[in-house]
Amino acid sequence: MKNLKVLIFSLIFLVANYFSALADITASAPSNMISSIASSSSFTSLDQNGAQAQNVTDNLLDTEQLQETVETEAETFGAQQNDDATTAAAEEEQFVTLNSNNSPELEFPEPNLDTMVYDTGLMTLAVNTSAQYNEGAGDNTNIFSGEQKARVRVYIDFVRQKQWGSVESRITLTDSETITSIVEGGAQTVIELPVEGQLSYLINSTTEERLSIEGDPDFNTADTEPWIQDKHEINSLLKGSSTPTSATYDGINPGITQSADFADMQKAISHTNGDKSVLVQAKFSTGEGGTLGSSTASFEVSNVDKCGSAAGCTVGSEVDLRIKSIVRLEATTTTVGKKYTGD
Repeated sequence: MKNLKVLIFSLIFLVANYFSALADITASAPSNMISSIASSSSFTSLDQNGAQAQNVTDNLLDTEQLQETVETEAETFGAQQNDDATTAAAEEEQFVTLNSNNSPELEFPEPNLDTMVYDTGLMTLAVNTSAQYNEGAGDNTNIFSGEQKARVRVYIDFVRQKQWGSVESRITLTDSETITSIVEGGAQTVIELPVEGQLSYLINSTTEERLSIEGDPDFNTADTEPWIQDKHEINSLLKGSSTPTSATYDGINPGITQSADFADMQKAISHTNGDKSVLVQAKFSTGEGGTLGSSTASFEVSNVDKCGSAAGCTVGSEVDLRIKSIVRLEATTTTVGKKYTGD
């Protein structure tokens, strides 16, 4: 009996101490950085309900496992963000567009089990018939034939703070068989959310290969890739405006002054006495505030002749004609991040 009383008092003492210890511990809420990255990566953060989580993570790996991985990577990313030296170095690295030798030496990481994958699958592109492109006439000169397809695949690794990707294009022109190519885009450093990226390059319809990025572009040759237009809101030769407006090239607006880079690009994509290349472009964003990410793939060509001079198109009618000649095919889809599994 004495031993039983001792045992009971001991248990009461242990239980009392256990609850006392619990009272000193408060559950930590996910940090803003973790919640932001989780939602921007199309994952549901811990403070959202189960129904919302199910909507976002259908067809993915185990929800709790994914959530734990994203939060761990987010904490690492957040800690690195607070390092002034790391942030300053990241901001010095310019956005990689894989556009000839304007870019620094590119880095092509390999995905691993810490990597998130955003994959559109193979999309069928449709002609943009807004007034912005070819004055709404679509592909009225029949440069393309049949279905045009593209696939955008993007990788994000929060541990290494890198984002990179690739574009698969299947281009069918009226005077050629289907040209299939896969081009990889170099990595950029992830420094803020949402994570965004663009990739642009040219496929020559004669060689069926990507134009060379070695050496300076030359108006008189067809095998060197011209400088890509400056980055702007949409990845296109034209800006997002109801009135056809050319993108700038190295800060130069061809509608105001002559631009040799504009002339080089126009010659490369001209399918009327030009080089008959196709500009392949992709734009990606993870989205933010709980929204899904999105990816857009596009092909662009010109249906008029090249400019008359390597020095640039004459400002006025010559520039205006070429700006209004751009034919664009495109497709956009939402994307949900999935853990890379090695496949």
